Amino acid sequence: MTISGNHRGVPEPEESLQVLLGRIEAGDANAFEDLYSRTVRRLYALALGVVRDRGMAEDVVQEVYVQVWSLAGRYDRSLGTPLAWLFTLTHRRAVDRVRREQSALERHSQHQRETSALGQELIEDLALRRLRAEEVRACLSTLSARQSEAIVLAYFGGHTQTEVAAALKITVPAVKSRIRDGLSRMRLSLERAGRA
Repeated sequence: MTISGNHRGVPEPEESLQVLLGRIEAGDANAFEDLYSRTVRRLYALALGVVRDRGMAEDVVQEVYVQVWSLAGRYDRSLGTPLAWLFTLTHRRAVDRVRREQSALERHSQHQRETSALGQELIEDLALRRLRAEEVRACLSTLSARQSEAIVLAYFGGHTQTEVAAALKITVPAVKSRIRDGLSRMRLSLERAGRA
């Protein structure tokens, strides 16, 4: 949108703006162009003063003129001059735009904080899991081969004690004994390391 008009700092007669609004209500495009030309610079200056961004100010002004085209019949001269009405529409639109932008920024910031916190938690969780896995591997290395084998099959392989017994070709009570003794040694090892 290009902001141009024939306004040269000379106030528009309010009666002529009222006439233009009446013609716009009747669908007169020429009257709309005339109103636009006479008022656009002032509305743009007001919008720019509120939103502080040229592109956003142009959008605000464009929205105001769309509103004027469709709502010209709602202008009530008892509530103020046509220019005051246009200023009110512009100011409201500009303030709404600033609020929407601030709300979007706040949502974005909140999302960034949540994502950052979640990422940090995931990293910490992964690091903790790796540390625990290393500790478990270290503890497993202190066990006898039989104890280690039974625990790995049961806890890391996901096998039942019966399946472990079949895989190792030993009895279920022997599997239970190896696992119980092995876990007991692992617990002691972790306690000595200050982890349990």
